[in-house]
Order: sequence, then structure tokens, then C-alpha cells
Amino acid sequence: MRLRNSKKGVTLVELIAVCAISVAVIAAACTLLYIGSKSAARGAAQAASHGDAHLLETYLQSELPTAVSVGADKPGDSAGAITAFRFDPDGTLAVETNGAPQYIDGIESVALSLSQAGGNRRLSYTIRAGGENGEYTLTGGVVLNNVTGAPEGGPWELKPGSGTEFYLVKDKTK
Repeated sequence: MRLRNSKKGVTLVELIAVCAISVAVIAAACTLLYIGSKSAARGAAQAASHGDAHLLETYLQSELPTAVSVGADKPGDSAGAITAFRFDPDGTLAVETNGAPQYIDGIESVALSLSQAGGNRRLSYTIRAGGENGEYTLTGGVVLNNVTGAPEGGPWELKPGSGTEFYLVKDKTK
């Protein structure tokens, strides 16, 4: 009987080499997936921060132009339609109009200041939203056509735990 040297099989060295290459490819793919998921989470946090800040800005820009007074002093009940901005004890910004609160999560602080702008007043604001990964700062201003009284005021800094409140009053007849 004669023995033949057949090369139809896979040697152990070849099998180990293929396994090592497969492990390296899988490790690289897992690393890319991990980096991608972190990037996606960071992007989602930034988008949420942008949304929170722009929601508050939209509210300010829609309500302030028709306000008759603004400031940190609480107006009397007969003053008109009162909107209060304050942080609740849990750190959520509450926007309360005549006793009906609406909450905006994700706002870290709001800085407001009143200045003279020609014959009108201008309320400038800086809104900081988000956390470590999604921090976002939005600045802007609104011309107050109906506010009378002192040409300047503030700055008012609303932060969680500060106890500071900011009020705007709209005429009840409008």
C-alpha cells in the first residue's frame, strides 16, 4: 500500500491565522460602532439643548413685544396678564401665565437686561441650555414697544436655586 501526501485540508497554522485576522476585524468594527454611538448620543444631546433654548426664545419673542412692564418685582394682580419666569426646586424652568405653568427642561440659566433702544426699550437675553455634552448658548434681544418707566434695568440672572423671578405684564385689554 502506498501513502499519498494529500493537500486537500487546512493546517492548524492557517486556521489560527484566519481566526486572528477575524478577531482583529471584529474588534475594529466594534470600536467604530462604539465611537458612532457616542457621537450619536452627543448629537442628540446637542439637538435637545438647541430645542429647549429655541423654545424659550420663541416664547420670549412672542410675548415681550406687547408687554407693558418687565422686571424682577412681582406686579399686583390688577396689573394685567402676568407671566412669571422662575426655576422650580427641581431645577426646571417654569413659565407661568396667570397661574398656568408650562415647563421647559434643559435650561441651565437665563440672563436678562433692559436697556434704552432709541425711543423704546430693548430686553437682551442669554439662554444657556444643555449639559456637559450638549451645552448651548443663545443670545438675542426684543424691542419692547409698550414698556414705560425706567430706561434700564437688570441684569436679572435666573438660575436653579437662585430664587430670582422675572415678570412680564401684558395689558388685559389687548
